[in-house]
Amino acid sequence: MNTRAWFKVLICATALIVAGSISASAQEQAEMLQPKEMKAIKAKAQNPTAVSVWVVTMAFTGSFESVQERMAQFQKEWESQKPLPAGSNAKPTGVLILEEDPTGKGQFRMLVGATVTSAVKVHEPLTAHEVNFPAAVSYTHIGPYKQLATVYHSIDKVRPASFPVVMKLLEGPSPAAGAAAAPQIRTELIVPVK
Repeated sequence: MNTRAWFKVLICATALIVAGSISASAQEQAEMLQPKEMKAIKAKAQNPTAVSVWVVTMAFTGSFESVQERMAQFQKEWESQKPLPAGSNAKPTGVLILEEDPTGKGQFRMLVGATVTSAVKVHEPLTAHEVNFPAAVSYTHIGPYKQLATVYHSIDKVRPASFPVVMKLLEGPSPAAGAAAAPQIRTELIVPVK
């Protein structure tokens, strides 16, 4: 997928994250996931592993409603700085990193960006860094973004979860499909645990 197409999918994905019911009640959240998926999440949470991922990000404080605008700003910076070497076969994956728990907050610290395979050279407002968790649960959810809060809370019930939380946007809906493509959305949620 070329860079332009990748960013179109990424910006569409961030729009759907914003549109999703991030703050669904506990009862609504429990009803959103199938028992089979709840069992898979529990199994993953019982066996955390070390996780490390290199990312290029842009930091900001805002709300979920500001993510789409920030991702568009990130896209412009990425294209301007061209952090990947010419001819690179790397396939960046979009990321949204929540630096703190957004529950009940109008504004919170976040990073938007993309994965890279190793350290790359960038300048402000972009930063290249490695996110390391000695113990984390990595779970790939297939379905609407609004269910990601449920995945996080399901992990937290098994092992105390913390922040930052990394959301890797593996496969988003095509811009034309919009919310109708929710079953095809794949998001890897990386949650540090104790």
